[in-house]
Amino acid sequence: MAIVNITPDSFSGDGLLHNEANIMAHIDKLLQDGADCLDLGAESTRPGAQILSQGDEWSRLKPILQLVRKKYPYLPISVDTYKPKTAQLALEHGANIINDIHGLDDSEMIHAAQLADGVIIMHNNAKNRIIKNQSYNVDKKNAGNIKEICDYFDHKLAQLRQYGFDKERIIIDPGLGFGKSITQSCAIINDLAIFNKLGAKTLIGASRKSFIGKITGRPINERMAGSLAVMAGAFYANTNIVRVHDVRETHDFHTTMAQMHHGNQTQCFIALGSNLGDKNTNLQRAIIAMGQLGVVGQQSTIHITENPYLPNEPLFANMVVELTTQLEPHELLESLKAIEREMGRDFTAPRNSARIIDLDIIVYGNLVMQSDNLQIPHAMSQQRDFVLKPMHDIAPHYRFRDTGHSVAELLIK
Repeated sequence: MAIVNITPDSFSGDGLLHNEANIMAHIDKLLQDGADCLDLGAESTRPGAQILSQGDEWSRLKPILQLVRKKYPYLPISVDTYKPKTAQLALEHGANIINDIHGLDDSEMIHAAQLADGVIIMHNNAKNRIIKNQSYNVDKKNAGNIKEICDYFDHKLAQLRQYGFDKERIIIDPGLGFGKSITQSCAIINDLAIFNKLGAKTLIGASRKSFIGKITGRPINERMAGSLAVMAGAFYANTNIVRVHDVRETHDFHTTMAQMHHGNQTQCFIALGSNLGDKNTNLQRAIIAMGQLGVVGQQSTIHITENPYLPNEPLFANMVVELTTQLEPHELLESLKAIEREMGRDFTAPRNSARIIDLDIIVYGNLVMQSDNLQIPHAMSQQRDFVLKPMHDIAPHYRFRDTGHSVAELLIK
């Protein structure tokens, strides 16, 4: 989750205001760097920050939210607000998630968030948590300790269920740094996995925070290493969402950790096409052969399409298949070519002519590369309906790392 501060006074020094072109360029880069969703905030939550009126907050948010939703129709967008009217308007204008640092602490905010696909509720020890209609008595002696935080979330989950929120829509955030000591924040990081037992999705936000500065003695713009150290804890705890400023570095860190932790297994998407002989059988033979290269996962339905380059050629049968493999990109390419040769593909035939089987690497993990004989993501794949439509069957929200566009968005275009 990439943080987008539409403010002049963000604690992290990255606030953007009054320049929509700069904000959109920043968002484009965040998505290209690997962000899966955005968290738009128009009011700084740093200590001593100006408290905005609801009208001023919405006037900052509205134009950016509209621009982002228009450009990226399927991108998950969170709005960081504790004001009910702002939450309601944000959802009406295309936001999906409400991120409330006060944890939906009154019935008005709960009702405002009813239409959200997800709500983020944060444990905030820096405020008096009294929940209207059902008070929550804070154990002041133990406030901010693990047990007290778990008790708070148990209470909130039960309360939100009464309002019709199931656990699949709720994301819990233990609130690092919000009224917590360094010791308490570190204890939370060490015990992150305990929050998974509550049954809701989990989020951690540590990026550039003051407790990291106090530990390291570093100013805000030099807290990358400390922020990534917390990300390691989140990785091993299987935390669902990490909320960060530095998307590229966090993305690369997570990709490297995943590669080491999962035994060099990489998720790929392979495009298959056939327009000679028994096309459906050819596709199934190729999928069986691909099983020797790794684990075959999801498979699209078969899409029948014209040859876009030679319309008089026989119709193509196209699929996209998920493959998890230990092979390096060029090894995988050669292995796919070997399957094509074994199935009788004629490599001397004219380019784009009919073929028994055609296998292409569309995506290889999060890799973006180009060499003499291999480009990842595959060249032109994002302009080809005969790739995008079958890929949409199994991964509609997959976001290409080189352009930042999702499969669904590209099909609309």
